[in-house]
Amino acid sequence: MGEKGDMGCDETLREVERYVDGECLRELTVQVEAHLAGCTDCNDHAEFKKHMKLLIATKCRGEVLPEGLAERIRERIRTASP
Repeated sequence: MGEKGDMGCDETLREVERYVDGECLRELTVQVEAHLAGCTDCNDHAEFKKHMKLLIATKCRGEVLPEGLAERIRERIRTASP
């Protein structure tokens, strides 16, 4: 983080997924929102993520995953390199 707790673009973009999903703690949410209010590029990125999430939720509503897909995804995440 920068001076006075201000978040830069790199820090904000690292947290954007969690922010859009509502998974940030209150303090981090406030910091992300403060940065987004003053940075058009990061705000555009966050808005894109929000719209993409909404589009996926709308288009995939009621769809059933093929058998075993969720478990294969979980396994891939567990074994993925950092």
